[in-house]
Amino acid sequence: MKPTIWGLVIVLLALQTWAVGAPLDQGAIARRAELVKLQGGGTAVIDKQNAALNDPDAVVRHTAARLLSAQGQAALAALTNALKHPDPLVRRIAAIGLGAAGAGAVEALAAALSDDSPYVRQGAVRGLASIRPSSPRFIELFSKAWQDDSVL
Repeated sequence: MKPTIWGLVIVLLALQTWAVGAPLDQGAIARRAELVKLQGGGTAVIDKQNAALNDPDAVVRHTAARLLSAQGQAALAALTNALKHPDPLVRRIAAIGLGAAGAGAVEALAAALSDDSPYVRQGAVRGLASIRPSSPRFIELFSKAWQDDSVL
């Protein structure tokens, strides 16, 4: 992208940070912009996104989780690990993102169906729905999810 476009991206990131009620922390805005600038996939990009899950700023953590989710199968290990994150929104985003990782994510999503947070459980259902495997285990998991009113 051209430098003028990056300036616009940074302004938009600042506005989005402000819109969610987070204080305008210039360092966090810059860290978030750096995450957004990362191109492609690969281990180096996934490692940087994964490290950003531990950022002190919630908006940076959530951005990192969304970007990891876009990596699909390549980020399976990082997204599975993110299901243990203390921030429930990071866990929810990871659960939804695991849907793009394919059938290898079914057991991680099965564990997320027992999360304390109903938002994470909803994310696990969305992730499973994205995978749509036709196996007895999948049917068992969806049956369990339908019994939980908080995920409907």
